[in-house]
Amino acid sequence: HSQSRYGELQEKNGSRYEGKFLNHIWETTVLHMLAESYDSVWDTIDEDENLQELVGKSGEEIRGFIEANLLEEGIESVFAKKISGNYGMHQRALIFAALARDQGPVEEWLDSVVSGIHPDIRHTGLEYALYNLVYQDGIPYETSPGYNFSWIRNITEIAETLKWAGRNMYQHPKMKTLYEGVLDVVQCGLHTPSLRDSGSVWGGLVGQDAYTF
Repeated sequence: HSQSRYGELQEKNGSRYEGKFLNHIWETTVLHMLAESYDSVWDTIDEDENLQELVGKSGEEIRGFIEANLLEEGIESVFAKKISGNYGMHQRALIFAALARDQGPVEEWLDSVVSGIHPDIRHTGLEYALYNLVYQDGIPYETSPGYNFSWIRNITEIAETLKWAGRNMYQHPKMKTLYEGVLDVVQCGLHTPSLRDSGSVWGGLVGQDAYTF
């Protein structure tokens, strides 16, 4: 059932539609960014009289509305695979939503990201993925350097966010190999091999991302 104009257009064209605003892959970023934004302004809502007057709700009612209709709905959608992208995308969204919600089975949600087992490898836990979906040289299994680097960028953000919950993924022995793998494939210090849908005939580097490293 369509819940947005985008969904109506997708259904009209006969395309599969599984998201809330956008498709289920892009939706991972929607949930991630909105959850992070809400967490950033949470402690200002009670003091924002203009906002309360605009929407006709108290600070507590505003928070309750957002937490029920954004955070809880988003968390349920991740587990139902209505919000689902490449490896690390929905895990990242789930962590931000869980920490912003800060109520309910938060540790259980975080456990699913770290150590959960799932028949769909995109939804399996990080510990399993590092041992079974990443080669010994630190390269994820997707072949394309661009897609593989998206794993590393997403996993880095997951690890950074899990620190807020007192969990240090950087102690995992396979984490270091992820970063080494990106560097080890660089040729002549200038080019990442152009494989699959990554790179071009002109070459260049994949993974020039100061935040990740």
